Amino acid sequence: MFKRRQYISGISFVTIVCVVVIISQLQYDLNKTVTGLETTTLEVDTTLDRFGQGLRETCVKQNVLNIRSTITSAKYSMVQGFTWSGHVISVDIRALTATKQSQTKGGDVFLVRALQPESGARALGVVVDHLNGSYTAKVDIRWRGPTTVYISLVSAIENVCTRLRAETKYGQQGFAVKTSYAIVGLFHKAPMAEIRYGQQGFAVKMIYTILRRFHKSPMADVKTLCGPTNVKAGLTYCNFTELNDNIPWFCEKPDTHNCTDLIKFRTYSMPDKMVAAKDKVVFPQNSALPRPIQVNQDFPIRTGFKLVTCASQFPLNTWTEQNTLPNAYWSGTTWTFLTCSVTINHSLESYNTCLKGRNMFFIGDSTVRQYAEYFLHHLLKIKINIKAVPLNEYQFRRTFNNFGINITYLQPEMPFFSAGLSPKGITSQMTEIERIADSDLVDSTIVLVTGYYAHYRMFPFPLYEDRVNRLARAIRLLIDKKPRARVFIKGPHFVREKNNLYDSRMDQVYRNILFQAFDGLKEQVFYLDAWILSATFDNDNTHVYGKCLEAKIQQFMSYLC
Repeated sequence: MFKRRQYISGISFVTIVCVVVIISQLQYDLNKTVTGLETTTLEVDTTLDRFGQGLRETCVKQNVLNIRSTITSAKYSMVQGFTWSGHVISVDIRALTATKQSQTKGGDVFLVRALQPESGARALGVVVDHLNGSYTAKVDIRWRGPTTVYISLVSAIENVCTRLRAETKYGQQGFAVKTSYAIVGLFHKAPMAEIRYGQQGFAVKMIYTILRRFHKSPMADVKTLCGPTNVKAGLTYCNFTELNDNIPWFCEKPDTHNCTDLIKFRTYSMPDKMVAAKDKVVFPQNSALPRPIQVNQDFPIRTGFKLVTCASQFPLNTWTEQNTLPNAYWSGTTWTFLTCSVTINHSLESYNTCLKGRNMFFIGDSTVRQYAEYFLHHLLKIKINIKAVPLNEYQFRRTFNNFGINITYLQPEMPFFSAGLSPKGITSQMTEIERIADSDLVDSTIVLVTGYYAHYRMFPFPLYEDRVNRLARAIRLLIDKKPRARVFIKGPHFVREKNNLYDSRMDQVYRNILFQAFDGLKEQVFYLDAWILSATFDNDNTHVYGKCLEAKIQQFMSYLC
């Protein structure tokens, strides 16, 4: 009896497999859209790293290794003294190691912030690296009364060198962080590829789940590393550049699958055993020095008369260099500029008046999406989570309108992806900007906010350089065809994270790349300095919130209205 049951069970299993295969093959033939070509040719040569070369030379010259005993310690680093010059305070900092030895090399990044708890006023300073373990911080305090000055170590050169070594060894910097991660392509053998994401009935999906549980081999998913270039020599890649609107995108080709077996992209946390401990950054990285400075500002504050308004100034004035004092601070309620006067009252009524009749386009990652969501929620009174709606579209693109204001958010191309959905219909930021340029919209009504950053932090610098150069060319075309359009580019921002996905020294390189790419456009494009904002508030999240978000909106609206 047992053998007979086993035999019947075997027939049933075979029958089920045949039925599912037939059904899934029909669905596969109808729905299969992903294509990819095998290639071994480089799209972007990452060996030509003009901006990262200086860091790499520093790592070699100073023989920087990721050794816990020699890395700068925020716990033991100290303030050696401070002096006043008007309302600017200068602070001398001495970096010490974990063994309390004076640091003899530079390369670390310190952050200085002034905060008055009573009023909520705060300001960011600037820090000069003397390349010998000593640093000088300056912060302009534009309010009177008791103030606390905080010094923080936000990047250690050892961690920077570790990231660069991981990039060389593994192809991406994401392998060096606390929880190593990467974007991967998920491949599955046809004809089963679409059954998991198709519109099959519940019973068929249950059968497929059972088959995957007990019969994994022929249906197993395979994950491979993806990125804007094929970064490891000697491997064969699937070229998904055409799928990505002709913007470079590759995945390592699995040995057992074809490029056409791709079903989706997703982030993947690599097991610890995949990455050697010496290839990981040292923690903690973002730490405050233990003894902040208590001062009492009693110098008369003179803000001076500002001849130019923030909205009428030359956009060139917004591209401030990193080694200069910030051009604005938080007064406690308002993002206050030192170099221009604000003509708009920061209220929803004033914002509505300014934006009426405008066609606003927000094209970029989730940090650009925050602008769109703010205006949707507070001005258009449309309560919608852009990230979650619509779930059946791989790439979000939708226009909302109310009260005479049109707001469009467009999700960019890879590496910005929608997990769980089969990739299709992707258009790049450049294509979308060119469409705006070719539209019949009146140029004076067009407002564009765009930018690249967060999703490129794991890749080699030349890939970010290639992408922002493409973006600059598209914006040049827009300005040529729509000369009265108002264009804004959002820069990198500061994030104090526990898992250290970001690094402040690397952020400076990204900023330099962006500045050079837009060198010929600075007189037409406004720069939204997100670094000053986020660092002023010691931001600890990829997406700013609270008063930091208020300041972010006020900065933008001060330039626009």
